[in-house]
Amino acid sequence: MAGCAFEPLMITVAPTGARVNATQYPNTPINPKSIAAEVIECAKRGACIAHLHARDEQGRATQSIDIFRDIVDRIRDKSDIIIQLSLGTKGLSVEQAVEPITLDVEMGSLPLGAFEINDTELQDKIVGMAALMGQHAIKPEMAIYGNAMMEGALRIISHGAVQAPHCFGLIVGDPPSLRVGVEKLLALSALVPVNSHWWVAKGGVHQLALKTLAMELGGHVRVGFEDSPLDFRGTGPAQSNASLVDQMAQLALRMGKTIATPEQARQALKLKTPKR
Repeated sequence: MAGCAFEPLMITVAPTGARVNATQYPNTPINPKSIAAEVIECAKRGACIAHLHARDEQGRATQSIDIFRDIVDRIRDKSDIIIQLSLGTKGLSVEQAVEPITLDVEMGSLPLGAFEINDTELQDKIVGMAALMGQHAIKPEMAIYGNAMMEGALRIISHGAVQAPHCFGLIVGDPPSLRVGVEKLLALSALVPVNSHWWVAKGGVHQLALKTLAMELGGHVRVGFEDSPLDFRGTGPAQSNASLVDQMAQLALRMGKTIATPEQARQALKLKTPKR
């Protein structure tokens, strides 16, 4: 198996996402205060990385640096969790997506959809985005849905825009069956370069089984309302992001895993230490 079988396990929480409907799922944190409070509680339960989206006052996805700064400052005031900003909100230009890039955070998600639709102009902009992240010492987590995106990630790495160890988010989507989800996870994880780190995200009603498999394969896991606002059985709304983190951490412990602290994850990923 490619990648890096790193112990302990790194749990990422994605508490909000860009599309979860707070009217339908009222436990979704939307404003900076509620997002920060949820992340701080998730850190106490075992999350070492927070993957953040921001919403405006109407609940719409935004890359406003002021809103992101408010979230980051509130988290930093009470937690040392690693902060990873989303730079891939649909409907926004690359220029809009990178607006919060100057904030003092350690990681950012790098969208690679341009490599799936063969948009060469946009691909060049994504390579430039990765280089810009490097200038600010922000480690990209490269989002991978399939072979074309992995080829794009390897192109970016070959340009020297991303420094090792490399990080990949393997997005398995909402598979129609567990078998399909397992096949996709096995295929994607086999593409991960040696000595890299990877996380599995989403999975629909099969997310718990797929994340269990990822742990056995030497990967890490992401949980949270962005992946699914439902409980791990898929039968009803999850109580909170913190409850999902807690359940995942307890499962990992029963599997004989240890849970990474933010400081252990920073050392493994060779991240900068943010100012406090």
